[in-house]
Amino acid sequence: MGYIMLYSRLSIRDHKKKIGHFLIGCCSIYLVVFIVVLLIMCLNFSPIIFLVLSEQKSGEMDMDVTLQLKAPMNYTKVVNIIKENLSEDYQLHTPRWKGANAYAHNILSCSSYNSTIESEVDYVVKSHKKWFQTRNYLLNDCSRNHQISTYLLDMQREKKIEICKNWKYKYPSNGKILISNVLANDLKVSINDTIIVSFSTKDMYAVAFNEVITNIPSKIDSFMYSIPYKVEDIFTISQISCKFGTISNNYIAIIEMTTFFQDVAEIHQKIAEMRIKSNELSWAEIPAYPLMYKLQNEKKYYEDVNDIVFNLPEPRSSWYLGRSFDNIAKDIIKWSSEIAWYLGYHEIYTSLDVLKEFKENSTMSSFLNLTFTIIVLLLVLLSIFLINCLMMVSVESKTHQLGIQRMVGMKRKNMIFMILVHGISYSLPGTALAFLTAQILILYFQPLIEETLKHSITPILTFKAVICGVGLGLIVPVVASYFPIRKALSSNIRDSLDRRHNQTSGYIITVENKLIKAIKANKTLLAIGGSFSIIGGLLCYFLPSSLIIIEQIVLYIVFLINFWEKKGISIITRKNLISHRMKNRKTAVMFAMSITCIIFLQSVSDVELNSMEYSARLNIGADARVFLRNVFNNGNFWNSLKNAEDFLKSIPEVKDWAYYSENFERKIAINEVKISNIGRVDPYKTYIRAISPNFFDVAEPTFGKLKHYYTINELDNELSLIQSEQLYSFEGENRMIFSLAFKDEFVTEGKIDDKLVLKMCLKDVFYWKETQPLSYLESAPVSTMSKKLMSNDLTSLVSFPTMYELGKDYFNSIKDIPIQFMIISYQSNITSEIKNKIKSRILTIFNMRVNVDTLDDQLEFTKDVRIILNYAFSAITIAFSLIAFFSLSNIMYMNIMEQKQEIGILRSLGLNRFGLIKIYIYEGFTILMSAGILGIIIGYILGVTIMKQRTEFLQMPLSFTFPYVLILVVIGCCLVSAILATLGPLLSLSKQSKIIKLLKE
Repeated sequence: MGYIMLYSRLSIRDHKKKIGHFLIGCCSIYLVVFIVVLLIMCLNFSPIIFLVLSEQKSGEMDMDVTLQLKAPMNYTKVVNIIKENLSEDYQLHTPRWKGANAYAHNILSCSSYNSTIESEVDYVVKSHKKWFQTRNYLLNDCSRNHQISTYLLDMQREKKIEICKNWKYKYPSNGKILISNVLANDLKVSINDTIIVSFSTKDMYAVAFNEVITNIPSKIDSFMYSIPYKVEDIFTISQISCKFGTISNNYIAIIEMTTFFQDVAEIHQKIAEMRIKSNELSWAEIPAYPLMYKLQNEKKYYEDVNDIVFNLPEPRSSWYLGRSFDNIAKDIIKWSSEIAWYLGYHEIYTSLDVLKEFKENSTMSSFLNLTFTIIVLLLVLLSIFLINCLMMVSVESKTHQLGIQRMVGMKRKNMIFMILVHGISYSLPGTALAFLTAQILILYFQPLIEETLKHSITPILTFKAVICGVGLGLIVPVVASYFPIRKALSSNIRDSLDRRHNQTSGYIITVENKLIKAIKANKTLLAIGGSFSIIGGLLCYFLPSSLIIIEQIVLYIVFLINFWEKKGISIITRKNLISHRMKNRKTAVMFAMSITCIIFLQSVSDVELNSMEYSARLNIGADARVFLRNVFNNGNFWNSLKNAEDFLKSIPEVKDWAYYSENFERKIAINEVKISNIGRVDPYKTYIRAISPNFFDVAEPTFGKLKHYYTINELDNELSLIQSEQLYSFEGENRMIFSLAFKDEFVTEGKIDDKLVLKMCLKDVFYWKETQPLSYLESAPVSTMSKKLMSNDLTSLVSFPTMYELGKDYFNSIKDIPIQFMIISYQSNITSEIKNKIKSRILTIFNMRVNVDTLDDQLEFTKDVRIILNYAFSAITIAFSLIAFFSLSNIMYMNIMEQKQEIGILRSLGLNRFGLIKIYIYEGFTILMSAGILGIIIGYILGVTIMKQRTEFLQMPLSFTFPYVLILVVIGCCLVSAILATLGPLLSLSKQSKIIKLLKE
């Protein structure tokens, strides 16, 4: 303990003499520990972030149970089964009913409604003069109408199982409704206004209403109802994602399930009373409304639901946090399997949407963990470099003192311990301050984090963060003390005590020609070493040669920043760089490593995000994609499609649209289609799709630009363009567009007269048809194509007439070819409002039976992540630059102190202070800028290498984005660091009063 106190006092006394060095060391340790603690806390919060992102896409619903084709389920029976067979962990569930064939009408827009002489209910009752005309009456009489998706929810059960636990809107009650802000804006209604919801009992609670219809003396099979509702509250689509996840239709209305039949019964009773009062025939109305009340009293709304949602027991988030994804999935699947077993797993469909989304996001979480780990390691290395430099300066400046201590009998172990205490003295205040500021920062931002994530967090630093911070605070100075200890113990006592001579030795360069002799003596060693050297050079060539290249870069930088200066300034700057090259090299290498690592990490993250964006663009094909398969067999399909085309023509911001057919096998029940060369060797399965003539003109051009492999130009000019129009030309009639992988597999020459064979199997009978390639594609929108044969489901593209010819025995006309997608391309000046209008109108035209997916929705997550990562990497670059600045300050201080006499001579010869300052600013800027350029070059090469590797592995035409913003940050940091690192010591030494003193030293 006595030694610790003694050496601590010596360290404090030394720090008082060199307060600048002490502050630099403390700040270095502070930055490292502070950033590491924050990164560990961020990693602790990251699963919550990705859980929130998953819930935004899928809703806060752990398991959804449905029947085939959304058939009705008896929720009451489900409750009894679960209650009898399973524990409390399985008792959190709620029923839901969703319908898409209802309409909403703004009663104030109805021309026949007069609020001064009739009530809202009277107007609605009047619209029921004939049961099946009420909707048509309202659509004609009211100017503001819209088709809506209607959700009937048991809001109390939803609250109990914490679906959308941060729900801030009012709950609907009897006669009241919640609507989306999009619907409210379209209908021009606000809170407490009245809207009318019209629906058919065929489309809503058909089983329950059928009990009424079968028990009254009538021949009708359904009723058409219009019910007035007060708008209880208006919710925004973005804030309702926790309840429904990502939805295609933004025109939503929520009605309380437990009061719905009450609403219907009351309006039905009013209609019956109106009929009786008017002496009209009431063969259905009078006996029906008591049965409606019976449906309400017997809770029949629970016996006809199309969704049942199950949630995990509380706390839900604990099931998804703190473990690997495999363990999370194992526990949740086990929990869901118990439910599926007792409900009849062979009869129900179950979906674990949150788990599915969480799996996709967990990949990004793993990537962030890896990135943060690399950043932490790099920070530790930089800090060790810096502390090592500071301690080397301290040891070299105390050479005489250490020599005296060794002369009077200080043992080696005591000297080692003294240097270790000196190193730890840098870390103790920095580590303590880092913990304090990190804790204050987390406490300060806790409310904002909890409000953003909608989850409570623990603001106290975790045990892992504390251990890592303390460990770094101790490990960094201990490791950094190795070379100073070695320096102190290896120095000669006599030289240490000699203060009359300069201890700085010159550099000796010896050139010897021993190559041939060395090769003969070490043949085996050279062979093995050379092999490994070649492998290492192929992996990363510039990294081992960076110290050689940096000398060339230094010369270029000196020339660029000094070509307008006087010749003397340029000469002195170069001589300073040469004489200080060994000291400067540590700072340069440290900064180059930092920039290399940052660019490498940013390039890796860009590649990952670009692959996600590419998949989204490939999946959508253009700006929007309409999934038409579900409505193709509908008798009104072609009329609806014509209405959709007429609407798109009326929007000037719509550039064009194209069509993409269903798989050829799907319609005509062909077992399989295979493609092979003319020798019928190695046939491969392919999916034939028909495309419209303008398909590639509409397709999204930015996800790879449809890299074509051109056949040789033996056709006329029209066909040499390699566009989808060629498929509709005379020469392209019997041709197909194949994946580039087929060309290599079939060993074709890529000529226009190549021939391939289609093999089709129908009911165990094989048919062959000769075809020719029009072109080979590396990629195509909404299709599976690649350069290499990595899957067995590659797509081949044909024209619609060609597909008709292939299946003419089964197609009556081209209209029988099923259309799967319509892809839509927008002009660049389109606004989000018009995009939403197009999406809403298309959904309405097809009666909400199609899915409209947009590229903006698919790219929203990656855009947010890209912005966050750009800010993060810029902040990390600044942090690394600060550490490099500390190192540069230390090096420049040493360089200036060594050249005090030279500075005095220059000042006495007439060099002004500004010129002297410029010399050292140029030196500092050259050191950092050359290292920065070298780091950028190495990082760029590594980034391109990773991109090429991922391109080959994923078979995606990815691109590398050069980080221009990062380059600007590097240049700015270099300039500022060079100025600040030289101003302090130079301003004091360059004063006129100190010139004589400097010359005497």
